Amino acid sequence: MALKKIILSLIVTVAFCIVACSTFIRFEMDDNYFQLLPMSIGVVVVAIVAVFSCFLRKGNQGFRFIFSDFLFVIIVAYYAARYDYELQLANWKIIYAALLLLLWFAARIILSNLSISRSILLGGFVGIGCVLTIWGLLQLYGFEKSNHNLFPITGPFYNPGPYSGYIAMLFPIGFNQLLSSQGKIRYLWLFAFSIMIIILPAGMSRSAWLALLISCMCCLFIHKNWICKIKSYACLHWEKTILLSILSVGLLVVFFLFLFQMKEDSANGRLFIWKNTYKAIQNQPLLGYGPGSFSMIYGREQIAYFASGNNSSIEAHVAGSPEYAFNECLQACLEGGILLLLLMVVLFIICLRKGFFNKEYGSCAALLALFVFSLSSYPFQLLPFGIAGVLLLAICVSDSNSMYINTQKIGISFLSVFILFSSIISFSYLWHVKTVAEKWNQFNVLRVHKAFSEASIGYDELYAEMKYNVNFLFSYAQILSAQKKYNEACDVLERAKLVSCNVSLWNVQGKTYQLNAKYREAERCFKESANLLPNRLYPFYLLAKLYIEPDFFDKDKAIQMAEIVLKKKPKVHSRAVDEMRTEMEVLLSNILQNY
Repeated sequence: MALKKIILSLIVTVAFCIVACSTFIRFEMDDNYFQLLPMSIGVVVVAIVAVFSCFLRKGNQGFRFIFSDFLFVIIVAYYAARYDYELQLANWKIIYAALLLLLWFAARIILSNLSISRSILLGGFVGIGCVLTIWGLLQLYGFEKSNHNLFPITGPFYNPGPYSGYIAMLFPIGFNQLLSSQGKIRYLWLFAFSIMIIILPAGMSRSAWLALLISCMCCLFIHKNWICKIKSYACLHWEKTILLSILSVGLLVVFFLFLFQMKEDSANGRLFIWKNTYKAIQNQPLLGYGPGSFSMIYGREQIAYFASGNNSSIEAHVAGSPEYAFNECLQACLEGGILLLLLMVVLFIICLRKGFFNKEYGSCAALLALFVFSLSSYPFQLLPFGIAGVLLLAICVSDSNSMYINTQKIGISFLSVFILFSSIISFSYLWHVKTVAEKWNQFNVLRVHKAFSEASIGYDELYAEMKYNVNFLFSYAQILSAQKKYNEACDVLERAKLVSCNVSLWNVQGKTYQLNAKYREAERCFKESANLLPNRLYPFYLLAKLYIEPDFFDKDKAIQMAEIVLKKKPKVHSRAVDEMRTEMEVLLSNILQNY
């Protein structure tokens, strides 16, 4: 029986690790849509194990529908119902949510039907963390290429932030096992602990450090029974307890100030993003704007804010064009409203409570780390975090003694087969994304080699499939503009502004309007660009050049814009700034001499 349990544990662990690591297999482009295909393969593997678990289970006991199951279904159904299927801003999010739902029930069936070693299962997660750590070390020392030119370590991600956050999420699992294990196996957990801790400082992610600290403190409080000890000490020495509490609060304030000062511009930038996101939420608080709408809504909000002139100099300096809210609670509230946020919080609390009841302290600590990290980052916008989060939630709630509905074995077998069938359909539906990626690469090569006519045909073919991707739309607009199809190019750029608030879209659209002699529309685009990111000189430079157009000439405005370029302090000084200023000096000289 012990050997059978070990074999089953290894099978389940391998299945869970396959789906957890599936999205680390990347296409050439950074796009979640293309990662859904390997994710669907991982879900199929877990679903197959779920089907076999029903045959291995004896009797009618095992998986039971609990409140968390219904709540998860409600969340996914509500999320899908709030999506705007006409605009289609992010179809991949709906498919992703459906795959997570299938993964949730497949994992629940497996964990409820099979008696497996949780140490082996959690060891699989820690093993992933160790592999990722080694991956990062190889990148740090130049043996492996980083996925971002500006950062030495990224792991399988595209910057060190999510990489550090993922390791910080897995770290407390190993730390909890280290605290609870005895004998020689303890040295194995100690080795994993040592491996994973050494890479986190190099990631320079304050959010990951904070998540790691809080989750590990949670493990220590549980295993060392510090809460009871603190209560006992407080009863006997209340004066010292007050002094120590004040000292602890002071140290925490100093620690947070240190984290803030370490990357002050980054911290101020996130505070500004949260401020604008909160203002956008106030306009539609209950139901939100729909999945995938963040960039569109945020861009409009930031343009309106700077246009009002009520901003501070610090806000103008740190403003950016974010893809995410850098706070998953705010992002969920903006896209799905307060209702979605409440449903997610209730699910998290219920699962965490059941996890503590089931003594799944490592999984609970990992979920706590994920939650803390999500308050100042964007983990749920990346597939690996959602997969890991669902698996950890399923581990917490399985084998719960809460209220349930009795389910016969035949019913669960039917459910597991349905999950497998649905996951296979999802995989079949997503199989074509491989072809889409290959075609995009081929057409992009044509664009680079200036075969615009052929590239335009290819891009038009892929438009319906890829109109959510700002890089695709930007390239398509460039192709159309090169063919002097200015109206079509502006339409594509207008679509791109629905899925991204990248300031380049406004600049390029303005220049396209200018080439098409639509000067009023060009002026509007350049002004919106200047309001979106007032710390950039480029939109003022473009406005100055627009105002010297013979059919749109305005001497005073041209001089005003040129002086802004010459006098305004740029966020980052570069050679391009010097070139723009040199050109503005010539422009001013010509205006003053000739007019």
